[in-house]
Amino acid sequence: MLKSVLAFLALPGFAAGVVPTILIRSDPWRLEGSLFALLLAVVGLSILGRCVWDFHVFGRGTLAHWSPPKKLVNIGLYRRVRNPMYVGVISLILGLALTFGSPLALLWLVLLTTAFHLHIVLIEEPWLACEFPEEWAEYSARVSRWWPSFKRGGRP
Repeated sequence: MLKSVLAFLALPGFAAGVVPTILIRSDPWRLEGSLFALLLAVVGLSILGRCVWDFHVFGRGTLAHWSPPKKLVNIGLYRRVRNPMYVGVISLILGLALTFGSPLALLWLVLLTTAFHLHIVLIEEPWLACEFPEEWAEYSARVSRWWPSFKRGGRP
């Protein structure tokens, strides 16, 4: 479990915690925020926690590329969308940016979301297709990359 916690702190902890905090504190264009948006940040953090748990327990690995899961994680939130961990990070940063009214944090969110998408398409998905060929083919055909489905079997 220590590996999972360290990977969480190193990756989403940095991208969704350290960087937004620095940007929010130093943002000269900060506006009045919305305390209600903090709920979105809490939802994002909850999504992240569940994903880290599923990677550790079901996948027997971490979210880090240096210690990836040994099994394709397709349970929990992963039954509904292929990238819930990224959705959690995006929700967390968006919630923080809106809570504190930070345009710089929103800019970080746009850049990071673009980088996430490119990383997923160019690196992660090809790796998954090689590592778990049959499972990945069935899973990726059934479950959408970004938009959750709540129907039985996956895609709307």
